[in-house]
This record gives sequence, structure tokens and C-alpha cells, in this order.
Amino acid sequence: MANERLTEQFAAIERKIERLAEVCRSHEAEKRQYREKIAQLEAELQKRLDLEKAFAEEKNLIRSKIENLLARLEDIEDPK
Repeated sequence: MANERLTEQFAAIERKIERLAEVCRSHEAEKRQYREKIAQLEAELQKRLDLEKAFAEEKNLIRSKIENLLARLEDIEDPK
């Protein structure tokens, strides 16, 4: 009787440990997915930052060219 009870207790413990191991494996898989998603989002963010930087540089270049053209027009209209 005592041996049967002890055997049942060990079986219950084994089941609980197996469930715990399944939960851990599930969490590891989920963690891996989140890390992959984070890496993907970071790459996308970096791409957008690079595009924004390129846009700002292009905008500054255009502004500079317009200012130079305006200055040349002023010289043409009002020679010194």
C-alpha cells in the first residue's frame, strides 16, 4: 500500500515536471520569436533612419542650390 502511494506520488511529480518542461520549451520558442521580431523591427527602424537622413541631406542641398540661384538672380536684377 505504501509502495503504491509512493509510486503514484512519483508519477504525479514526473507529470508535473514534464508539464513544466513543456512550458519552458514553449517560453523559449516564444522568446526566440520575439528576438527575431525585435531584430526585424530594429533593421526596419535603421532603414527608415537612413532614409530620413538622406532626405534631410537632399533637402539641405536643394535649399542651398535655391539660395545660390536667388543670389544670382539678385545680382542680375541689381548689379553693383
